Amino acid sequence: MGRKKWLVRSGLAFVALVASALLYFTWAGAFDSRALPPLSEVEAMRAYYDNGQEDVRFSVPREKWPDILDALTPAEKDVDRTKWCCIGTLVITKRGGHAVVVDLFRLDKPPGAFRVWTYWWHVYYRGGDSVKLDAALRAAYEASLDH
Repeated sequence: MGRKKWLVRSGLAFVALVASALLYFTWAGAFDSRALPPLSEVEAMRAYYDNGQEDVRFSVPREKWPDILDALTPAEKDVDRTKWCCIGTLVITKRGGHAVVVDLFRLDKPPGAFRVWTYWWHVYYRGGDSVKLDAALRAAYEASLDH
């Protein structure tokens, strides 16, 4: 019986440790290494976007990067998120090859919203402006057709 109690206690301790770690990393933001990389660290940007007529995939031209990043800032973590309509994804490749995946959401009024994936965690943000983001993505898509 002693070994069985030890296994149960060890299992409960392990579950408590994992739950504590999940809470810490989720709420304290230990994996939150800034929502978006600064423009100076961006090496490439790809967009997967529903423009209202079709799903488009394109490389965002370098001259459009500031417009897209500006449309997502300023932003703060959102711990009280709701269900939002996903309009696309940005894959931002930083210098050194690390990719930051950003899911984009459309909201009816500012501020906008997005989700940043960091390793296997994701963090939701409120900020920027969905209308400006939509316009920036449309302009980036049009510009990508000329490249």
